[in-house]
Amino acid sequence: MPIEKINPDDFNKILFKGRGKTSAVFKEILNLKVGEAIKIPRAEWKKRYKISRTIYYIRKFYGYELTGGRVADGTGWAYRREK
Repeated sequence: MPIEKINPDDFNKILFKGRGKTSAVFKEILNLKVGEAIKIPRAEWKKRYKISRTIYYIRKFYGYELTGGRVADGTGWAYRREK
């Protein structure tokens, strides 16, 4: 694959592989506005640690109030931003 130049808009659309703070799930949670909710499918979480670790980090360092947890049918997790 040859090296190519891309414009800034295309660069912002690229998802980079990374840990916790750079994952797509982390970014989606940070983009939640007060009252909005997100459902995270089980297949989307591919980390070796529990999602609660990321939620704890966001609560502690970003001051978000998040309610929710694991969905009863086992398909994933759901969280809503309260504050």
